[in-house]
Amino acid sequence: MRFFIFIFLLCFSFFTFAQKWHQIDPNTFIISPPKNAIQLQTNLAILTGKNCAAVINAHGDFTAIELTIKQIKNRIKVPVCYLISTSSDIHEVLGIALMQRAFPAASWIAPSHVKHNLSNYQHAYNDKISQYLNSYEVSTQRVENFDLEGKALWKNKMRQANQRIQDWKNIPLRAPIEVKKQLQLGNHLIDIETYSAFSKEDLSVFSHLNNGMFAGTSIDPIPYVTHSKLNQWLQTLSIMENTSQIKWLLPSHGKPYKRAALNKPITFLRTVMKHSIRQNNELPEELLKRYPKKELQPKLTLLYQIAVQHNPKNNNKTLSVQMPNTPPPQL
Repeated sequence: MRFFIFIFLLCFSFFTFAQKWHQIDPNTFIISPPKNAIQLQTNLAILTGKNCAAVINAHGDFTAIELTIKQIKNRIKVPVCYLISTSSDIHEVLGIALMQRAFPAASWIAPSHVKHNLSNYQHAYNDKISQYLNSYEVSTQRVENFDLEGKALWKNKMRQANQRIQDWKNIPLRAPIEVKKQLQLGNHLIDIETYSAFSKEDLSVFSHLNNGMFAGTSIDPIPYVTHSKLNQWLQTLSIMENTSQIKWLLPSHGKPYKRAALNKPITFLRTVMKHSIRQNNELPEELLKRYPKKELQPKLTLLYQIAVQHNPKNNNKTLSVQMPNTPPPQL
């Protein structure tokens, strides 16, 4: 059934997953996913200057990325000169391939880990296309069981889906350039910093024009932890918290927030590093105080359980937790 659902989304996600554009100021745009797509999509941002624009991040929902590309071409009046990936996580990189084809003159800036392991990302891209093809084949067999009217309707949709998959199949990933410390978009200067946080290597983008920090999943209010280098992540967030130039931040999941709200992910990581696994699923009191909304607690508990297993002090302890395939949405 999940194969057929995938093809349905592939055919109709332009309508089902309508993205939302938010203009922060004349030079800053945020593209956020609707609630029914937050596990497939992340926030994207576009920074513009007099000369050109930079697109920050591209998630792995290819159909939505195609829609984003179409909207960028219609809305942004200057050429796209940079594509920036703030994470080296595979799920947050693959959509860049479609962006590269759409904006061939743009340079891709990504963590050096991506550049040094580009073949792994290309293999992951090819695997994703193979999964799409498998889903298409299974769904094609299911359509044969429909009545004549339904079969005629869906065969047309399936043909469109196949055309899209065949198109994606031939897109290669071009290597990113060396990370630059500063980029000038034309009266809009941005800084890029390299650090370790959410993934094996991450980037942050700071706009001097609006004092905004764009750092993706690394600054999600509730961190999604998949490794044990929590101290490096905590140090990164602490540096941002003490940087007075930063006025607001855009995470991958959730709304922009003011710098003071960094105390939430900081508290989360400190709590994870402090506590051992709790078999009774109880959340530490400091987390309950920092995240008081009761409707958040079931998912907060899940993310805490996932995170605490990566605490080095718990290396020999286990807890049965259902791990999500992609970073959970901001709660």
